[in-house]
Amino acid sequence: MVPFVKNDYDVIINNSINEATSVIEQYNSENSKRVYLGDLGYWINWCKDHGVFSHEEIRKEHIITFIMSHVEKHKISTIERRLASLSRFFQIRKIENPCHDKDISILLKKLTEKYGCSKAWGKAITVDILNDMLETCKDDGLIGIRDAAILLFGFSTGGRRRSEISAAVMENLIKDKNNSFIYNLGKSKTNQTGANDPKPILGRAASALINWLESSKIDEGAIFRSISKHGKIGNLLSDIDINRIVKKRCKLAGYDPKKFTAHSLRSGFVTEGGKKGKSVFDIMALTGHKSIGTVMGYYQAGDIMNNSAAYLAG
Repeated sequence: MVPFVKNDYDVIINNSINEATSVIEQYNSENSKRVYLGDLGYWINWCKDHGVFSHEEIRKEHIITFIMSHVEKHKISTIERRLASLSRFFQIRKIENPCHDKDISILLKKLTEKYGCSKAWGKAITVDILNDMLETCKDDGLIGIRDAAILLFGFSTGGRRRSEISAAVMENLIKDKNNSFIYNLGKSKTNQTGANDPKPILGRAASALINWLESSKIDEGAIFRSISKHGKIGNLLSDIDINRIVKKRCKLAGYDPKKFTAHSLRSGFVTEGGKKGKSVFDIMALTGHKSIGTVMGYYQAGDIMNNSAAYLAG
């Protein structure tokens, strides 16, 4: 991260990103590189907005200000990741690292206790909520057909991440004679090798996808794409677009969009599985979770109504 110059900010960004690229060569995952570079760019912009024009100027007080200005709108894990990226930069540059100050560690611990680790993941979209959202897609033309396919694809294939939905391509989709599909997820956050990772698309999820593909006439490339005001099919949607679609459909269905994100499809899939008493291992086979501990929080929330001990009072 080179010193910031107020009147030459574009050059600063380019130089900083170029330098950061050489710094993070040790990262194995391309996604890790992308995230790290994004975090450094985010810090550059934030520092500029707060009058800090060199990494040598960053102090504990700046980091505390950063944390407190983000905690209401960002999940704790995102704040911690951005701090980790900045800390890694200081470590590699072998300069004093204010991120290691004990006051910052204590602050993050207390904020986690206050807000909870899963604060900003959003409320789970279970089937009842999903059905309400799908109702808003009816009589909404091509956009409604697409959004219904996105919601059902995202939920039914195991609660796909928004990046996985936006990255879905026709080349990984196989249709069988029963009008169902197998989608090979391929490389993802939990599958860095890109090994075959098939997910079934059945029932109304398959019907919604068929409706979208026939209506859009998409037969190659990105499955889910933008649509112009005149109904023209455009380019692939970004993960941010997927998040906006989820929030839009929540709002139209009468739910507070601030309480939901695209991740709500993923947590909702696990929660619904718990409600229906499905095997947690069957659920993990579709979600791709490697750790049962990560899944069990959502699963237990859904399964709580099946607890026989709740009837002890009669």
